[in-house]
Amino acid sequence: MRSIICVGTSKDDISALPDPVKASFGYPLRQVQQRKTPLDTRALRQKSTSGIAIPRPDVELIEMRLRRAHSLDAED
Repeated sequence: MRSIICVGTSKDDISALPDPVKASFGYPLRQVQQRKTPLDTRALRQKSTSGIAIPRPDVELIEMRLRRAHSLDAED
């Protein structure tokens, strides 16, 4: 099973969420640890089709953390 490494403030960010939201992270994270793809995941789109876009600073933070996670994974 893979270990989960939190990048940046991601652990604190998740901890600050309401309990029901935090609980929704648990099972999908376990699936990722087991090298499975959670069924309810989808690719992050950079362009909104519904008129409500992800704020650019959030997208940049996600992309930075994803790059860091890929580099950490490559080290293993």
